[in-house]
Amino acid sequence: MELDDILNLDRLQCTGEQARAGWYLDQDAILDAIDELGIKLQVRIRYMTGIYRYGTHYSHGSHHKITLDQNRVAADASNTLWHELAHCMQSENWANRTGKDIRYWHWEDYKQVDGEHGRRYKGNLYEIEANRIADAHADFMLVAFGT
Repeated sequence: MELDDILNLDRLQCTGEQARAGWYLDQDAILDAIDELGIKLQVRIRYMTGIYRYGTHYSHGSHHKITLDQNRVAADASNTLWHELAHCMQSENWANRTGKDIRYWHWEDYKQVDGEHGRRYKGNLYEIEANRIADAHADFMLVAFGT
């Protein structure tokens, strides 16, 4: 094991299990995405079965937690993961800019840029940016099928 591999163990924590839809998380690609977005805190990813959501992001003091719907087709799962990684970047940028604890990003800033009534989520400026980042990376898959 190379030194870079050992250091990467602290940057990403996720399952090596196959999602119900048949794909796996591509850990090398996810680490490249983390680097591209400038994410510094550890990212922890786990599967969930979404009913109303395809993915979630939570900022904790020492790490980010992402959940990803394992029933989505590979392209959609990759898009959702890019979207949630964008929220990691956004929350870290806010914490660095304001000097505030990253755990308060959602309530002190994210909620403040909600869209108008009836479009609070889709009109949220952070959601618009996260969707733009995800769409721009449609060809950079973060999930893969095993061989």
